[in-house]
This record gives sequence, C-alpha cells and structure tokens, in this order.
Amino acid sequence: MKPRMLVCRQGTARQFAGLLLLALLTGGPPAGAVESYRFDFRVELDPQMFRLYGGSSPEDFCTTSAEGLRIVLPEQANGVGTAGVASRFVLRGDFVLTARYNMLDCPVPKGGYGAGLTMVVIDVTGQYGSLQSVMQKDRGHRLVAHRAVRETSGKYTHLASDHPAPGQTGRIRLTRSGSVLLYSVAADDAPGFKTLHETEFTIHDISEVQLAAQTGEWPCPVEGAWVDLEVQADRLIPPVSPVPIPGPLRWTFLLLVVLVAAQLAAMWAGRRSRRARSARAQEQEDPTVDPQAGP
Repeated sequence: MKPRMLVCRQGTARQFAGLLLLALLTGGPPAGAVESYRFDFRVELDPQMFRLYGGSSPEDFCTTSAEGLRIVLPEQANGVGTAGVASRFVLRGDFVLTARYNMLDCPVPKGGYGAGLTMVVIDVTGQYGSLQSVMQKDRGHRLVAHRAVRETSGKYTHLASDHPAPGQTGRIRLTRSGSVLLYSVAADDAPGFKTLHETEFTIHDISEVQLAAQTGEWPCPVEGAWVDLEVQADRLIPPVSPVPIPGPLRWTFLLLVVLVAAQLAAMWAGRRSRRARSARAQEQEDPTVDPQAGP
C-alpha cells in the first residue's frame, strides 16, 4: 500500500486534528497501512511535534536556519554535553526513520567516545539505540551503531560497532522490523542505503526520537545541522491523543452517533410539520373574503 506523505510545516495543528478525529472514529489507520511524514527543519521547528533540550536554555545551542536545525556546542558549554530536539509523538509498530545531516565543524577530540551528531530512539521502558556520525580520537570520522540495553537493575550495558563515514554530509536511517533494529547509511547522492549493523531491540512503543549534537564526554566544540527527518511507521500517535475505544465498543459508539443523528433529523422534520399545520389552520380561521360582508 502506498504510504501517505505529510510535509509538516505551517498548519500542522489542523492536519493532526484530522488524525485525532480518525483515531477516535476508527482507532487508527487500516491494517497494513503505512503513515509517512517529512519534517523539514529548514522551514520551521513545529513546537507541537518537537521540543528543544540541552541544559536550562537549549535555545542558546539550537537554531533553525537555511541549513536546517543548526546545533552549536562550544568547548565550554557549561556542562552541557548534548543538545538537540526530541519528538513529542509516539511511534507504534515497525518504523523507518531517515535523517539528513551535515557535520559543519567537528574537530577531532582528544578523548571521549565521539563528538558529532546522533539520532536516538528510546522506547517506553528506557531501552534505546542510536546511530552516530562522530569524530573519534585517532580514528577520525566514524559511524557508530549503538545499542543501550537496560538491565533489571536499571543500569545500562552499551554495545557498539563503528564503520567508516561516507562524508561530511549524508543520510542515516534506523529501521525497526519486528524486534530487530537495523542501522543504515547513504551518501547524499547515493540511490540506496547500505546496512551497517543489526541488533535485537524491542517491540514496545517509541516514546522519543532525538536528533542531537554531542561532545562525547570530552570538552570540545561541535557544530552540525539536521536538515530533515522522514518518518514511516505503522502508527504515529500525535502528542494529544484521545482515549482509544476498544474494538467491540467502537461499533457501539458509531451506532450511537447514527441513532443520535437520526433522532435529531426526526425532531427537525416534526418541527417543520407542526409549523406547516399551524400555518394552514391560521389561513382557515382568517379567510380573505368575509361571507357576511355586503356588496
């Protein structure tokens, strides 16, 4: 089935109001349908769909420009090691996230795990994975496929594999199919994506998608931009979603709506009929010619 594409610019509130109505009446799109969206950060950052994060004043580090969402972390960023945007929507089921990046100015750090840009997906239980375009000490520009496994104790085990980066600009992609997370990359002008890594992930809802810049726990300047984000998913739940109606109750709800509409129509028709009868009765009581009047 061909996915439905929505470019999220001005008027997003009206567009998602329609989605809320659809979710209320039908509980979501038909089985097998794919919802597709494109968020262009060169146009604007929709505050209903995204929030800035990074210290107490993230707007000091993040700005919207012709290059996209531009993130600048100075070498001394008052303890802020990560800044960017986080989604307010929820992803359910399988998804494909594709983001276009530009490493504007990221010198090689003298330590840490990598300074640059990162796309992160976090599920409702705290499990997360990320694909990072970073500069690393003694290694240069690398792509890191990262998976953070949250143990029952609450601590995380970090697993990673790194690969050569295609260049200063490019596209990175995170794909969930079932419980498997795939990490892919493509150059700007490449026709297709190359899969770098895959790992067992989670089937739970994704509560947050992050596009950010990071210093990699080493004081160093980082400057980069996220151009856009394309989302394809079984289900994208807007930030404010109605209480879902279970399947058996959904038909009851729709039948109730039909019955109420029919009752209102019957009341309107009855009102018109009474008005017509009243008008005819008035005409009979007030004839135009008085039979007792003389010539």
